[in-house]
Amino acid sequence: MNHGDKNYCLLCKVARVALLLCALYLTAGAPAFYARHTAVRLCRAYNLDNASLSVTPFSVRIGVEICGAYTEISRPVKRGTDLGLYELCGRALRAAEGGAPLSAVSAVLEGARNIKRQKMRTVFGSAMACGAFCAMFGGGLAECAAAVISGIVCALLNVLLKKYQLIAPLVLSLCGGAVCTVFSFAARAFFIEFDYSLAALGAVMPIIPGIKLCASLCDIFFGDFICGGYRLACALVQAAAVSSGFALFYLIVPHVNTFQPAVCAELPLCAAYAFLGAAGFALMLGATAPVALCGAAVAAAVNTLFLFLPKSFVFASLFAAVVAAYMACNLLKRFVLEKAAVLIVALIPLVPGGMAYLSFVFLLCGNLLSAFNAAGAAISAFAAMSLAVSACVNSERIFSAISECFKAVRPCNNVVRG
Repeated sequence: MNHGDKNYCLLCKVARVALLLCALYLTAGAPAFYARHTAVRLCRAYNLDNASLSVTPFSVRIGVEICGAYTEISRPVKRGTDLGLYELCGRALRAAEGGAPLSAVSAVLEGARNIKRQKMRTVFGSAMACGAFCAMFGGGLAECAAAVISGIVCALLNVLLKKYQLIAPLVLSLCGGAVCTVFSFAARAFFIEFDYSLAALGAVMPIIPGIKLCASLCDIFFGDFICGGYRLACALVQAAAVSSGFALFYLIVPHVNTFQPAVCAELPLCAAYAFLGAAGFALMLGATAPVALCGAAVAAAVNTLFLFLPKSFVFASLFAAVVAAYMACNLLKRFVLEKAAVLIVALIPLVPGGMAYLSFVFLLCGNLLSAFNAAGAAISAFAAMSLAVSACVNSERIFSAISECFKAVRPCNNVVRG
């Protein structure tokens, strides 16, 4: 085998590793534009500058021209949400750009097969997130207990229904609503004050597909209408299934129809609840302790800021998302962490899952105007958050490109580190 053939084989390996990186990012829940961008960065780290990637809802494809021959490789993609996988991909990309050999980067990515979420950690994270979010919305001890038990039940069922993604959201919401309903009747029997909606708000937050909705809208803002539109449709159906299950039980539970959700106005408590909720969500999705702690700290700071913003829900969500994205992308540069995973954790308390739930409550109660207003506020808040994240990520890419222009031009030879 001559030098040209050997170099051709190595460049093909670079393309395959980049394709695997892109596929794993998509499996972790990253937007398509972000997955493509990171794969291109890996190719450039090994002097493969002419790679082109295309992403469809079900597969990813890379095409490269090496020594005059055009090669195209594709592989299927499974969609999901896994912060542990996010961190693994970020570690592989940092190794590639730090000068590690291709074999070492490939070994890091192949380690994705060994990633398994610990069941007890997932259950504990879900329970902590549900209880913290319920308290953040003003729930008392009884409502928080109902939300915690609902979170435990939903986490266990989610493990059992992992292969049945089509029916899992509705089953989880029905079971969670049933738990809150049982607590409601039990509290009523013992003359304990209990608000079903507060318990439902806490329980619904961790299973609302907020990450999928934001990722799909980010894709649409970057012009990837096929992937973004498909993921948006799937996320909306899942959000409808999750919200409708809790809303159905709202009709049979004795309650007072004066419920108005409000974030806890006391700054120390709001920051503490946001920290615990974000950290629990991060643990539920497999994040490591440093990512969970850093993301939760940013979430606490941003939610404290949220209380001082104008009452416009959309504007407050937009500004808070910009601050969270800036903190995750710039202030955390000194830490060796996956910034995208930190940003996801930081944005969790801002996800308008409560608005999605309320829209279905109003719809089932026949209040179409309130249902339309709540759904519009939820979608607008999701769009504002996605727009803020997209703008911050894009500005970071622009500044990175400008800084690279001032660096010394590297040699253009196609020699790959094996």
